[in-house]
Amino acid sequence: MIEDERSATALQLRFQLGRLAVPEEGVRVWTPPSGDAGTLTLRGEDLDVLQNHPVAQLSREPSDDIERKADVALRWIERSTLATEPLVSLLYLFFALEALLGDRSEGLKGPHLAFRRAMLGHMVTEQFEFPTRTLWLYSDVRSHAVHGASMPEVDQTTLRGFAFDVRLALREYLTLARTLGVTKRSKLLAAIDNHPDRAELIDLLERFGGDRWSDYLAKEGPPTDTTAPG
Repeated sequence: MIEDERSATALQLRFQLGRLAVPEEGVRVWTPPSGDAGTLTLRGEDLDVLQNHPVAQLSREPSDDIERKADVALRWIERSTLATEPLVSLLYLFFALEALLGDRSEGLKGPHLAFRRAMLGHMVTEQFEFPTRTLWLYSDVRSHAVHGASMPEVDQTTLRGFAFDVRLALREYLTLARTLGVTKRSKLLAAIDNHPDRAELIDLLERFGGDRWSDYLAKEGPPTDTTAPG
């Protein structure tokens, strides 16, 4: 049953190349690639989940700024699903996340994006994935790839986890926009950036985030003496 995005892998939702072996006897043998997906069966309750998903409620043609950015993100997510190279897939996923939560201004874009992603999750679900992984992928992989620097390889486990988080971010983005009744991305981002629990996340990163967050936290100001959100 498809209870959430974790239940259907990307490989179950796309075609991919396989290999055909022809032995000397002439018998054709189809060899599936490593990590080949199984079948995906949809039942009635699965369709209900899909139809009630915030993405399924988008207009065929985007009707406002929130939907336009969601449409852009969806297209990048789709491209990432069809990409055969992990690095390319990761870059497309970052393009999707930046379409939702990114900022054109100069400065510490990676920490700002990762921080917003965590705050979005907290505002919608009262929980979030610790944002250091997103910051690491942005700084050491995404930025290095764009600027031609050496970078670590991206394994499938890391890629799948990040892909799930970006899809979840899209759901939470649409959910929060409808909860707040906003149609412009700028107003949604302002609500995220000015949320009263922001200081608590800053405090959490000050204590457990490590050196990667030092410059960003210095810019944001000293942490407050509050209890971090669960």
